[in-house]
Amino acid sequence: MTSMVSVGPHAVEASAPASPRFHSILFRDPTDEPTGAISPVGHFADLRLDDILAALAGVAHSDALTRHFTTPLRDATAVAYRHEVFTDLAHADVLAAIKKFSDAMDARHQVLEQVQRARHRLQQQSLSLELLATYADAARTLASDLQALHLGSTALRSLRAALEDLVHSPTFIASAATLATLQNAGSAVRYTVRIQGSRVIVSRYDGQGDHGAEVRSIFARFRHDTPGATPGVSSDSLRVDAVESRILDGVAVLHPELFAARDAFLAGPDGRMDPLITRLHHELPFYLSWLGLIRPLQHAGLTFCLPQVTENTSEISVEDGFDLALALATVPTGAAVVCNSFRLSGPEQIVVVTGPNNGGKTTFARMVGQLFHLVGLGVPVPGRSARLTLPDVVFTHFEQEEGAPTLTGRFLDELQRVHTILREATRDSVVILNESFSSTNLRDAVTVATEVMETLLERGCVGVYVTFMDELAALDDRSVSMVPRVVPQDPATRTFILDRAPADGRAHAWAIAQKYGLTRESLLARMRP
Repeated sequence: MTSMVSVGPHAVEASAPASPRFHSILFRDPTDEPTGAISPVGHFADLRLDDILAALAGVAHSDALTRHFTTPLRDATAVAYRHEVFTDLAHADVLAAIKKFSDAMDARHQVLEQVQRARHRLQQQSLSLELLATYADAARTLASDLQALHLGSTALRSLRAALEDLVHSPTFIASAATLATLQNAGSAVRYTVRIQGSRVIVSRYDGQGDHGAEVRSIFARFRHDTPGATPGVSSDSLRVDAVESRILDGVAVLHPELFAARDAFLAGPDGRMDPLITRLHHELPFYLSWLGLIRPLQHAGLTFCLPQVTENTSEISVEDGFDLALALATVPTGAAVVCNSFRLSGPEQIVVVTGPNNGGKTTFARMVGQLFHLVGLGVPVPGRSARLTLPDVVFTHFEQEEGAPTLTGRFLDELQRVHTILREATRDSVVILNESFSSTNLRDAVTVATEVMETLLERGCVGVYVTFMDELAALDDRSVSMVPRVVPQDPATRTFILDRAPADGRAHAWAIAQKYGLTRESLLARMRP
């Protein structure tokens, strides 16, 4: 068995205590669950988290996926609860069992759609019974599969115990037996149909020959079935014309007790799925879609890890991280993805990134912001290793190309947006600033940015500030300077790798040259014939 993610020190040992009562595979405690409607998440667009969510929905659509992806956890124990599940799912046999159950329940949705399309009540009745049979089979199969597996996570161990209780309960066993009896009785119904003009006469079967089989045999040579095709229930097969409807009505009249019993079964408590199975089916896409999303990137050589969660902001580090949204767009093209590392130790709180444009600065800022959002989801994050805090909020301020028509208007807009961040940020917040205050002159920009930095540092915030103002990189020992790596033989070559190094004092010059088309690349392009 191969591990799909690196396993941190939180992994549960085989000697873990007996599992508590099962509640959820996502939430260790009901109090961890979000309540109320999903509010707009301001940093999603800046960090391209919306692109990641869209890619997740493409892997496994689920109505609950958006809620889970937009509401990070704030408790390290709650995060570890999910880490344990991902650790179990790193084993192929565990993943296969969970995936088999999920696929069976997804097939159930196809039957549900057929129930909704069915025109006659007997069709709906039969398909509804099939729906319940699918659910019961999936529950029994998963219970059996999990019994044969070594599980370390509290969630899956609790689930296994709960499933065992469910499928061996007298209620479940009796319900499954009644369901099978009703389905078999329906399949055993035989009748004859005689059509005389506009009259449709349905009678009990009394050993007459099957003329339908004779007709099918005669015309069998004209059929053009696709080899290997699996027959399904099409929309056309669910349509019932007037004659077919009258036939079904006649069958119901011939067997009133059977169809009344089926109706009563569906209307009673046995006609509903157990909440355990319903919840499990709704929550599994969180794990399966994330694993499906990152698998192609892993095959391309990129690494993911289960980050260590720390409360100490002086122990933050990431090794070989990358912008996940960019990787999802880049890997399918065959292009390489550049990884970056960073750390904050001791008094360090904010990484100040300076240097020429198009050097990977904004991508680095997005990477850091994404990591601090993803750590709260309890998922494997981009990187060979990571140690991160759980932020209460990730705030972002990215330069907006559109909006106010004048530089003065843009500067005022930036001031208002940053003021909102300063008003709401706490010591547990992460703040990502990208080219903030680049719309005003250097003197004013340095003055305002310095005040913003000092406020964030005093507040205890962690973050990244991408800027052309080299002065911020050496503000005090709480700020860390990082710059794009330069190839000595060709300084114009972009490596997109950032290193800890002092600002070289030319960031503002680079920004001005870029703005007015005076960079080496721009000048050479204009000189070409």
